[in-house]
Amino acid sequence: MHALAQVAFGCQWDPSTGHVRAWPLRLSFGTAGPETTVDAMLDGGPGHTYLTLDQLLSLIAELTEPDTPIELINSPPGLAYRLHVAGYHVAFQP
Repeated sequence: MHALAQVAFGCQWDPSTGHVRAWPLRLSFGTAGPETTVDAMLDGGPGHTYLTLDQLLSLIAELTEPDTPIELINSPPGLAYRLHVAGYHVAFQP
C-alpha cells in the first residue's frame, strides 16, 4: 500500500482550442494530515489515503486521458514504469 497525499491538476492554455486544460495531473505521495477517502481528497479535503499500485492506475485512468502528462512527487517504486507502459507521459519532481 502506498500513501497518496494529494491529487491535483495544473492548468495550461490549449492553443488549438483556446480553452484552459486541466494539465498536468500531479500526484504527491506521503502522509499529510488524517487518513481519509479518495473521494474526500478529490473534493479538496485534507489528508491522505492508502492505495495499491493497481488502485492508483485505476484512479489515474478514471481522472485523465493517456495523453495527459502526469507529474509524480515522491512516487512509489514501479508506478512510473506501469504508467509508461500504459501510454502516459511521466515526469518527476523531488
